[in-house]
Amino acid sequence: MQLSVLSQSAREQGLAFLLIGGHAVIAHGHPRNTFDLDLAVPRSAVEAWRAFVLARGYTIHREGSTFIQFNPPDTLSLPLDLMLVSEETYRQFEAAAVDTPVSAAGLRMVCLRHLLALKSHAIRHGHAGRIEKDLDDVIGLVRVNRINVADPNGETSSSNTDRPNSMKNSSDSNGKIEPETLDLPDWSRADDGSTRVSPDAAFALCEQYAAEMPELVKKLRAQRPPPCPVEFVL
Repeated sequence: MQLSVLSQSAREQGLAFLLIGGHAVIAHGHPRNTFDLDLAVPRSAVEAWRAFVLARGYTIHREGSTFIQFNPPDTLSLPLDLMLVSEETYRQFEAAAVDTPVSAAGLRMVCLRHLLALKSHAIRHGHAGRIEKDLDDVIGLVRVNRINVADPNGETSSSNTDRPNSMKNSSDSNGKIEPETLDLPDWSRADDGSTRVSPDAAFALCEQYAAEMPELVKKLRAQRPPPCPVEFVL
Protein backbone atom coordinates (compact mmCIF):
# COMPACT_ATOMS: atom_id res chain seq x y z
CA MET A 1 0.00 0.00 0.00
CA GLN A 2 1.39 3.40 -0.99
CA LEU A 3 1.88 6.18 1.53
CA SER A 4 -0.71 8.39 -0.15
CA VAL A 5 -3.39 5.68 0.02
CA LEU A 6 -2.59 4.75 3.60
CA SER A 7 -2.53 8.36 4.78
CA GLN A 8 -5.81 9.22 3.07
CA SER A 9 -7.53 6.27 4.73
CA ALA A 10 -6.06 7.26 8.10
CA ARG A 11 -7.29 10.83 7.74
CA GLU A 12 -10.78 9.56 6.86
CA GLN A 13 -10.72 7.58 10.10
CA GLY A 14 -9.67 10.66 12.07
CA LEU A 15 -6.30 9.19 13.07
CA ALA A 16 -3.59 11.66 14.05
CA PHE A 17 -0.15 11.23 12.49
CA LEU A 18 2.81 13.13 11.06
CA LEU A 19 5.37 11.93 8.55
CA ILE A 20 8.88 11.40 9.94
CA GLY A 21 11.85 9.24 8.96
CA GLY A 22 13.30 8.83 5.49
CA HIS A 23 10.30 10.19 3.58
CA ALA A 24 10.39 13.37 5.66
CA VAL A 25 14.14 13.65 5.05
CA ILE A 26 13.52 13.48 1.29
CA ALA A 27 10.67 16.00 1.44
CA HIS A 28 12.86 18.40 3.44
CA GLY A 29 15.44 18.38 0.68
CA HIS A 30 17.92 15.52 1.17
CA PRO A 31 17.30 12.88 -1.52
CA ARG A 32 18.06 9.29 -0.56
CA ASN A 33 16.44 5.87 -0.62
CA THR A 34 14.20 4.73 2.20
CA PHE A 35 12.50 1.40 2.57
CA ASP A 36 9.82 1.92 5.20
CA LEU A 37 7.12 4.36 6.22
CA ASP A 38 7.68 6.13 9.54
CA LEU A 39 4.87 7.99 11.27
CA ALA A 40 4.80 9.81 14.59
CA VAL A 41 1.51 9.23 16.41
CA PRO A 42 0.28 10.23 19.88
CA ARG A 43 0.52 7.38 22.35
CA SER A 44 -3.19 7.70 23.16
CA ALA A 45 -4.06 6.67 19.58
CA VAL A 46 -2.08 3.43 19.56
CA GLU A 47 -5.02 1.05 19.84
CA ALA A 48 -6.96 2.79 17.09
CA TRP A 49 -3.89 2.72 14.87
CA ARG A 50 -3.22 -0.95 15.61
CA ALA A 51 -6.76 -1.93 14.58
CA PHE A 52 -6.60 0.29 11.50
CA VAL A 53 -3.31 -1.16 10.23
CA LEU A 54 -4.13 -4.81 10.99
CA ALA A 55 -7.45 -4.44 9.15
CA ARG A 56 -5.46 -3.61 6.02
CA GLY A 57 -3.51 -6.83 6.01
CA TYR A 58 -0.37 -5.78 7.84
CA THR A 59 1.07 -8.03 10.55
CA ILE A 60 2.97 -7.02 13.66
CA HIS A 61 6.73 -7.44 13.32
CA ARG A 62 7.85 -6.07 16.66
CA GLU A 63 6.14 -4.09 19.38
CA GLY A 64 7.41 -2.14 22.35
CA SER A 65 6.12 0.49 24.71
CA THR A 66 7.33 3.26 22.39
CA PHE A 67 6.78 1.81 18.91
CA ILE A 68 4.92 -0.73 16.77
CA GLN A 69 6.47 -2.12 13.58
CA PHE A 70 4.30 -3.77 10.93
CA ASN A 71 5.28 -6.04 8.07
CA PRO A 72 3.57 -5.24 4.75
CA PRO A 73 0.60 -7.20 3.39
CA ASP A 74 2.25 -7.89 0.02
CA THR A 75 5.63 -7.77 -1.74
CA LEU A 76 4.99 -4.34 -3.29
CA SER A 77 4.17 -2.55 -0.04
CA LEU A 78 6.62 -1.12 2.47
CA PRO A 79 6.96 -1.88 6.17
CA LEU A 80 5.16 0.60 8.43
CA ASP A 81 6.63 1.87 11.69
CA LEU A 82 4.62 3.86 14.22
CA MET A 83 6.71 5.86 16.65
CA LEU A 84 4.70 6.69 19.76
CA VAL A 85 5.19 10.03 21.49
CA SER A 86 3.56 11.77 24.43
CA GLU A 87 0.58 14.04 23.93
CA GLU A 88 2.65 17.14 24.69
CA THR A 89 5.43 16.19 22.27
CA TYR A 90 2.91 15.42 19.54
CA ARG A 91 1.23 18.77 20.20
CA GLN A 92 4.55 20.53 19.64
CA PHE A 93 5.21 18.48 16.51
CA GLU A 94 1.76 19.25 15.12
CA ALA A 95 1.92 22.96 15.92
CA ALA A 96 5.08 23.36 13.85
CA ALA A 97 4.26 20.78 11.14
CA VAL A 98 4.54 21.70 7.46
CA ASP A 99 2.98 20.43 4.26
CA THR A 100 4.68 17.86 2.07
CA PRO A 101 5.34 18.65 -1.63
CA VAL A 102 2.39 19.14 -3.96
CA SER A 103 2.72 15.64 -5.41
CA ALA A 104 2.03 14.24 -1.92
CA ALA A 105 -0.67 16.80 -1.13
CA GLY A 106 -2.64 16.27 2.06
CA LEU A 107 0.24 14.93 4.12
CA ARG A 108 1.79 16.82 6.99
CA MET A 109 5.30 16.21 8.28
CA VAL A 110 7.40 17.39 11.17
CA CYS A 111 9.23 20.66 10.58
CA LEU A 112 12.93 20.70 9.83
CA ARG A 113 13.85 21.68 13.39
CA HIS A 114 11.96 18.74 14.83
CA LEU A 115 13.26 16.35 12.18
CA LEU A 116 16.82 17.31 13.11
CA ALA A 117 15.94 16.82 16.78
CA LEU A 118 14.64 13.33 16.00
CA LYS A 119 17.76 12.48 14.01
CA SER A 120 20.09 13.82 16.69
CA HIS A 121 18.19 11.81 19.30
CA ALA A 122 18.60 8.69 17.16
CA ILE A 123 22.34 9.29 16.77
CA ARG A 124 22.79 9.65 20.51
CA HIS A 125 20.42 6.94 21.71
CA GLY A 126 19.84 4.64 18.73
CA HIS A 127 21.53 1.37 17.91
CA ALA A 128 24.97 1.37 16.28
CA GLY A 129 23.74 0.12 12.91
CA ARG A 130 21.83 3.33 12.22
CA ILE A 131 24.34 5.99 13.31
CA GLU A 132 25.95 6.39 9.89
CA LYS A 133 22.60 6.76 8.12
CA ASP A 134 21.20 9.25 10.64
CA LEU A 135 24.42 11.28 10.65
CA ASP A 136 24.35 11.46 6.85
CA ASP A 137 20.74 12.68 7.07
CA VAL A 138 21.68 15.48 9.48
CA ILE A 139 24.63 16.61 7.37
CA GLY A 140 22.57 16.44 4.18
CA LEU A 141 19.68 18.42 5.66
CA VAL A 142 22.04 21.07 7.06
CA ARG A 143 23.73 21.45 3.68
CA VAL A 144 20.70 21.53 1.40
CA ASN A 145 18.80 23.91 3.69
CA ARG A 146 21.89 26.08 4.18
CA ILE A 147 21.59 26.10 7.96
CA ASN A 148 24.10 28.26 9.77
CA VAL A 149 25.31 25.80 12.41
CA ALA A 150 27.24 28.59 14.16
CA ASP A 151 23.96 30.39 14.89
CA PRO A 152 22.26 29.11 18.08
CA ASN A 153 18.90 29.91 16.45
CA GLY A 154 19.76 27.73 13.47
CA GLU A 155 18.71 30.34 10.92
CA THR A 156 18.70 29.45 7.24
CA SER A 157 20.22 31.71 4.63
CA SER A 158 18.00 34.21 2.84
CA SER A 159 18.60 32.42 -0.47
CA ASN A 160 16.65 29.43 0.76
CA THR A 161 13.53 31.04 2.21
CA ASP A 162 11.19 29.47 -0.37
CA ARG A 163 11.48 26.08 1.26
CA PRO A 164 8.64 25.10 3.67
CA ASN A 165 10.96 24.12 6.51
CA SER A 166 12.01 27.22 8.40
CA MET A 167 14.02 26.66 11.54
CA LYS A 168 12.15 29.49 13.30
CA ASN A 169 8.89 29.35 15.20
CA SER A 170 6.37 31.33 13.19
CA SER A 171 5.00 32.92 16.38
CA ASP A 172 8.32 34.51 17.28
CA SER A 173 8.32 38.08 16.02
CA ASN A 174 11.98 38.57 16.92
CA GLY A 175 13.16 35.41 15.17
CA LYS A 176 14.28 33.74 18.37
CA ILE A 177 13.49 30.07 18.91
CA GLU A 178 11.82 29.47 22.25
CA PRO A 179 13.26 26.54 24.22
CA GLU A 180 11.37 23.29 23.74
CA THR A 181 11.24 20.13 25.80
CA LEU A 182 10.57 17.19 23.51
CA ASP A 183 9.97 13.91 25.28
CA LEU A 184 11.61 11.61 22.74
CA PRO A 185 11.50 7.98 23.91
CA ASP A 186 13.91 5.12 23.36
CA TRP A 187 13.37 3.57 19.94
CA SER A 188 16.65 1.65 19.86
CA ARG A 189 14.91 -1.76 19.97
CA ALA A 190 13.13 -1.10 16.69
CA ASP A 191 14.46 -2.94 13.63
CA ASP A 192 15.65 -1.09 10.56
CA GLY A 193 13.11 -1.15 7.73
CA SER A 194 15.67 -2.16 5.11
CA THR A 195 15.86 -5.62 6.68
CA ARG A 196 12.11 -6.16 6.21
CA VAL A 197 11.42 -4.89 2.71
CA SER A 198 11.18 -7.21 -0.29
CA PRO A 199 13.48 -6.64 -3.31
CA ASP A 200 10.41 -6.01 -5.47
CA ALA A 201 9.18 -3.24 -3.18
CA ALA A 202 12.65 -1.70 -2.95
CA PHE A 203 13.12 -1.56 -6.73
CA ALA A 204 9.58 -0.26 -7.28
CA LEU A 205 10.09 2.49 -4.72
CA CYS A 206 13.37 3.63 -6.27
CA GLU A 207 11.66 3.93 -9.65
CA GLN A 208 8.74 5.88 -8.17
CA TYR A 209 10.71 8.65 -6.45
CA ALA A 210 11.43 10.82 -9.46
CA ALA A 211 7.99 10.19 -10.97
CA GLU A 212 6.01 11.00 -7.81
CA MET A 213 7.95 14.10 -6.74
CA PRO A 214 8.91 15.84 -10.02
CA GLU A 215 8.82 19.40 -8.68
CA LEU A 216 10.87 18.44 -5.63
CA VAL A 217 13.49 16.58 -7.67
CA LYS A 218 13.88 19.55 -10.03
CA LYS A 219 14.26 21.97 -7.11
CA LEU A 220 16.79 19.77 -5.32
CA ARG A 221 18.97 19.46 -8.39
CA ALA A 222 18.98 23.23 -8.84
CA GLN A 223 19.71 23.93 -5.16
CA ARG A 224 22.38 21.32 -4.54
CA PRO A 225 25.11 23.25 -2.68
CA PRO A 226 28.87 22.65 -2.72
CA PRO A 227 30.37 20.45 0.02
CA CYS A 228 30.89 22.09 3.39
CA PRO A 229 32.38 20.83 6.68
CA VAL A 230 29.95 20.31 9.56
CA GLU A 231 30.94 19.53 13.15
CA PHE A 232 28.54 18.11 15.75
CA VAL A 233 29.07 17.79 19.48
CA LEU A 234 26.82 15.22 21.14
